[in-house]
Amino acid sequence: MACQGLPNPSGIVVLILLIAATSHYSYHTLNDLQERFRPDCNQGCIQHHVAGAPKWNDKDLLETIKENFIVPPPIHPNRSVIDINFFVWKDLIDWDKIQNYLLELWKDRPPGTFVEIGAVDGEFMSQTLLLERNLSWSGLLIEPDPRSFKLLRDNHRNASITDFCVLQEPPKAEILWMHHLANDLPQQYIALMMARSKLAFDTLVQEIDRGSRVYVKCAPLSTLLLAASMTKIDFLSIATGTSNDQEKLTDVTKSTKVFDVKTLLIQYTRSYLLGHPYPEIKGYLHDMGRSALLVRFYWRKSHCQLLDKNTCKRLNYWDLMEACFKYLCDGHATVWSYE
Repeated sequence: MACQGLPNPSGIVVLILLIAATSHYSYHTLNDLQERFRPDCNQGCIQHHVAGAPKWNDKDLLETIKENFIVPPPIHPNRSVIDINFFVWKDLIDWDKIQNYLLELWKDRPPGTFVEIGAVDGEFMSQTLLLERNLSWSGLLIEPDPRSFKLLRDNHRNASITDFCVLQEPPKAEILWMHHLANDLPQQYIALMMARSKLAFDTLVQEIDRGSRVYVKCAPLSTLLLAASMTKIDFLSIATGTSNDQEKLTDVTKSTKVFDVKTLLIQYTRSYLLGHPYPEIKGYLHDMGRSALLVRFYWRKSHCQLLDKNTCKRLNYWDLMEACFKYLCDGHATVWSYE
């Protein structure tokens, strides 16, 4: 069956580069491959090349991503300190509450390293911006929407950035659905609409006509972190607006001999929590005192020491279980959990 209307001609170029990397082709072979990825090709031609993808830690693949798809921090990043109350979205999904938790947790600690998946423009609802500006942290920002990524570059975050999407499958190109934008809206509402971008297979049928589609590059998180030379991470945040964000992290959270991710912040959708309890993250415990209804904070258990399991307390009205386990995590943080 013929390929129907590829979303964006530039996506063909991206697809060629990605397939060339994952199939161990040199850049000199790109011209030979280009004919195979025209809009009128057979679907089988794409699948043929994707099927040969290398392992997530293939050295040639990592080098290609590092050299071509990870943008280092700018020479002159924006370092201005920010007031939480400056942002009009501060009350959304308890964003201001979470930021206060994070700043209080790490205000007297050395600057750390973060990773944020779903960075949008680097400012809207960012869980890492205040750590960067106010506490001198740095790290990696991941955002596949080309519109958001352009703004992300323009906002001069003191962090590396990449326009990959995170997917627990071999590196390949996928179609990203992007909500149409209304240019007469304030920037924060435009950012909200851009934040709704998602892979086509996560898009609801009724949403399809409200947006456009474009090819984006996708790879496992473990591949992107190795390409960025990041194996020790203090804080990893993910918010993509889909119901399975925690599953996008499993290749990293389970690879404990390769990666040490000290804390996680995962934003869940309301639709997911209506039918599921908060997920258990293997090797991690819930920090019930630093979580919100839709945003949960986790500590890697290997960084925590159990202090008490005989005292119970209910920390939040939405908690179905009391916190009966008191830990000391990272040598300085008191953490209450139900596990």
